[in-house]
Amino acid sequence: EIKRKRWPIGNVLNNLKMEFTMSKNVKYSDHLETIVALVTHLAMTRHKSRTPTILSSDLSLDHSEVSLVLNSFKGLFRESIKTTKQKDSGYVEHYYWLQLRYARWWLEEQQMFDEDNQAPLEPEYIGMLLSFISAMVEQEKAEERQTKVNYFSLTASICALVASIIAAIISSGLFLKMIQISP
Repeated sequence: EIKRKRWPIGNVLNNLKMEFTMSKNVKYSDHLETIVALVTHLAMTRHKSRTPTILSSDLSLDHSEVSLVLNSFKGLFRESIKTTKQKDSGYVEHYYWLQLRYARWWLEEQQMFDEDNQAPLEPEYIGMLLSFISAMVEQEKAEERQTKVNYFSLTASICALVASIIAAIISSGLFLKMIQISP
């Protein structure tokens, strides 16, 4: 027997908005504040994983922005198989881990950690994550600068080409012949 999930209309609209936005190129620099807030929260909280609803509530962030970031930056966040158990509304959400926290849990064979509670990540791990995010933002900005330089160079090349064609036409005398032919 297949059970259908009933989604509240607000969540459906948020999911559609998220899917449309996710089809675009999502950048670290466009979501830097949300990424940093989610990384630091998931690194420092005693909970190993959280849902987008809980995270947006705890951090006072927009739910659709939190969902977009969690689903777009797979290198930082891992979607868990575990979901919420809200049977009354039919709306189910996945829990999300910080990838680094999940890797540590997995490497240590799940023995050191309680099912739902964990110690915060060590400061050096948090520092590495924030350095990685900062490096990605810098890389995106460098790519944007290079793209602008490339467009400027291309425009200058096209202008030079047009100018050389005009100069060739004028120097060949073809331009003077065209002027004399007209009545």
